[in-house]
Amino acid sequence: MGTVASRRNYHLAQGLKADNQALVITAKYRYQLNDEIHPGDGFFIYEIPNWDYRRWQSRRKTGGARPTGSQLRSWKRKLLDSVPTSLLFGEGGIVYIQKGYRRARALIEKYDIRYIYSSYRPMSDHVIAWRLKKTFPDLVWIADFADLPIDPVFDHVYLPGLQEAFLRKILSRADMVTAVSQGQSKVMDKYTDRVTVVPNGVEPSTSTPRPEPFEKFTLSYTGSLYGKRDPGLLFQCLRKLLDEKKIDPTTFRILYAGDHGPVWDRAVIKYGLENISVNRGRVTHDQALEIQQRSHINILLSWASPEVQGWLTYKLYEYIVSGNPILAIVNGSMDYELRNLIKKYNSGMVIANRSDSILRVTDFLMELYQLWIKGNYCLKLESGDDHEFTFRWSSICRNFRKYIS
Repeated sequence: MGTVASRRNYHLAQGLKADNQALVITAKYRYQLNDEIHPGDGFFIYEIPNWDYRRWQSRRKTGGARPTGSQLRSWKRKLLDSVPTSLLFGEGGIVYIQKGYRRARALIEKYDIRYIYSSYRPMSDHVIAWRLKKTFPDLVWIADFADLPIDPVFDHVYLPGLQEAFLRKILSRADMVTAVSQGQSKVMDKYTDRVTVVPNGVEPSTSTPRPEPFEKFTLSYTGSLYGKRDPGLLFQCLRKLLDEKKIDPTTFRILYAGDHGPVWDRAVIKYGLENISVNRGRVTHDQALEIQQRSHINILLSWASPEVQGWLTYKLYEYIVSGNPILAIVNGSMDYELRNLIKKYNSGMVIANRSDSILRVTDFLMELYQLWIKGNYCLKLESGDDHEFTFRWSSICRNFRKYIS
């Protein structure tokens, strides 16, 4: 549906298509179209009607625009993430499940299909695949999770015991379950013993030559502000540096690009940072990549706990490939998998969001800002081209195909 997860699906499907004919079942009514992803050439697309909460909400409340998370009260969001409500009215919905299953069954019989791939979110795709595997036991079913369906720390479902039992039942038929990191793989091990890590990747760069850096010293965040992603620690540090007159607001700015502009603006107002904040709102994927390449520091907001590590998002790899310093702020405990990856590529600093972290963050910001003031700032830490080759989707897909050959 034009999201980060759909880009992952698109590239993994491209990898499967290299050796096979690829037939794609998708929702007919989409709510966030991404103008860089065009899964048409080489794919056979079958659109299935989806009467779900997003369709109803977009028609009734937003005049057809994509509904945002802020438009759903937390209890409603929690209900829509929980079985059985998620299957009835969640993304896809029961009509999509029933019609998607019937269409897929007919295609399998017609084309003698051997492999099926489904992804979360939504869970409705996995339910369709589960029913297909039950009907055609010889199918090889790959169930992908770009995110955790049940976070043991983040309270986002009702009756977690029921949700876990449902997930175990569904995944009991999967031949392979894929997760984006070792940390998330360990969580998924609770539900099946067939988990394999298939990380996210990046598309080849379309910016040639590399764009010039911003004129002002720029910290950028290109992404979402849901869950426990919290810019509070960063904003405290910036407020402190402004009060101490260590940064000049005429040469320094923070830039946001994403779907949660109002959330960003409220936090900016709370810390009195209006004079250095720029809110671009929603931008295209290519525009987001350009912002990352032109920024002096790319901000990554994440969360972790001792139980759940490895929140290695799509954006993280784009940041590493940009070659510019990363400041990753983790709400909760340290994410050691994230820290080790950024350390491996000498890409910046990862810090847990605690009150005693302010000094370390301000020191990190001031070190780079002072280098820039003196004209000694080297924007690229290392060769982004080398990192791009390592994280390119074509390389990841070659490894992915080995599992199903």
